[in-house]
Amino acid sequence: MATLRLLIVEDDPADVELVVRELKKSEFDPQYRRVDTREAFEAGLIEDRPDVIIYDHNMPHFSSAEALKVTQQNGLGIPFIIVSHAIGDEDAVALMRAGAADYLLKDRMGRLGESVRHALEQRRLREEHAAARESIVTLNADLELRIAARTAELKVANYALETELAQRKRAEEALRRSEERFRLLVDGVQDYAIFMLDPDGKI
Repeated sequence: MATLRLLIVEDDPADVELVVRELKKSEFDPQYRRVDTREAFEAGLIEDRPDVIIYDHNMPHFSSAEALKVTQQNGLGIPFIIVSHAIGDEDAVALMRAGAADYLLKDRMGRLGESVRHALEQRRLREEHAAARESIVTLNADLELRIAARTAELKVANYALETELAQRKRAEEALRRSEERFRLLVDGVQDYAIFMLDPDGKI
């Protein structure tokens, strides 16, 4: 049997026994805390980290809508299943839109085990999706860092190449000017001989 940590918000112990019995029929091993106040509910969320919350819609001082909001504000993503002797269609639809995993009438609890399995599977899929998104964000950040490092390397290489090209152009320009001066010198000499010496002084 699969162990199932439950936070059951219920003021009728008999209804708690009904929940436990139905879950045992579905091959679960329920480990539960029953609470009936907001303070106890908030403590149970943090201390027990339940797998599933089962909430009596008709609790007198702490509505299921408020409890659902508290659960979501804690960012725990715990499946929230509402049970009730009676619940209006508008209330049920509003709670489902707000994030409740399911709602069941207490005289039709036979599908509680199926509802819990479905809610747990949906939570697993959400967590896998969130992990995949986080992995993508991490990979993208790493890729951006590598691109930035490679871009910096290319900038350095381009600067070195530009410097080398500029030096070559200056050398070529100096050679051209030297050759031009030499040509003008030679062309301007008509009645004289021209001697050239190498670096060792040889003619």
